[in-house]
Amino acid sequence: MTFSCSFFPTISIAVYYSFLLFYMSCRIDGETHLTGQVLNYFSTYCTLPNIHLVTQTLGSLFSIFLSSHCSQKPFLLGRNMESKNNKEQDTQNGVITSEMLKSRTGEFDLESILFLKLRGLGLYELGCVGECLNLERLDLSNNNITHLGALSSLKLMVALNVSSNRVSSLEALGSCDSLQTLNVAGNLLCGVDSLQCLKGLRRLESIRLRDPVYNLSNPLCGNGTYRHAVLDTIPSLQVVDGERVSGCGSDLYHLCKDIDNSLMKKFISNGTVEVSGAIKPWVEERYWDLKPTPSIIIEEAYKQFNDVLQECKELGKRADDTIAQAERALSIRNDPNSYAF
Repeated sequence: MTFSCSFFPTISIAVYYSFLLFYMSCRIDGETHLTGQVLNYFSTYCTLPNIHLVTQTLGSLFSIFLSSHCSQKPFLLGRNMESKNNKEQDTQNGVITSEMLKSRTGEFDLESILFLKLRGLGLYELGCVGECLNLERLDLSNNNITHLGALSSLKLMVALNVSSNRVSSLEALGSCDSLQTLNVAGNLLCGVDSLQCLKGLRRLESIRLRDPVYNLSNPLCGNGTYRHAVLDTIPSLQVVDGERVSGCGSDLYHLCKDIDNSLMKKFISNGTVEVSGAIKPWVEERYWDLKPTPSIIIEEAYKQFNDVLQECKELGKRADDTIAQAERALSIRNDPNSYAF
């Protein structure tokens, strides 16, 4: 069923104005002739009186608008480009903004963010990250952060990674009661006194001050006994620098420590220890070389292959005998002197 625009003059005018507003909000890089094509297309199906006059009028107005605004950016694309420029500007400024957090997480409300990863963005200031009150895991590694004051409001934060920054004080973390895992390797913590603020965190179980894999450390790690001092400062710790020092699996650690202490005492009491003779290897020469050993699976497969091959030979022999018998039977039947039926 086809409806003529003459029956719906209001709808027809609305259609024209809708398309006019739509194209006025977009840029058609010099394609002004598209205006006439669109309007002529709709005029074919519209039978309003003087519709051609309306078409020409709207086309003229639209062409004038395009010619005067063809250098402007599209409305929608302009918004996207503006948003993108704002993100780049926020990253260049090194400050965390609400727009950055919302764009990276897809959340409309900062309090809805639970996990946040801002690694390697060249950040200097934490900005509004403290407004993410329900944040549980935060990764700020590989930045240029010096102060952690904005993190004091994150009462629900469980894991924090601020490795490879320029942090010299952890005072702000003293109020993060839910904190369990902390990575501060590669910062500027000069002494164990800088960890006193973490003494009240009863849930803190793991702390990393040194990471040999990525060659990250802190000035306080220069003292060989810093781990003992860290354990005395924070009694709730179970893991220090990736090594379990208490709880399940800590027995082996304590055993090795006792052996080291006993050997150290022996060396100190006996003075300089001299090793007589050349150092001998623990095992015989070529002990670790791979020796060829027969594989049971290969032998079994080899045996099965030979059995199948033998069976095929027998079947081939039977087939040859059957073919020979058939040929003899056919030759006798074709012989005119034979009485076989």
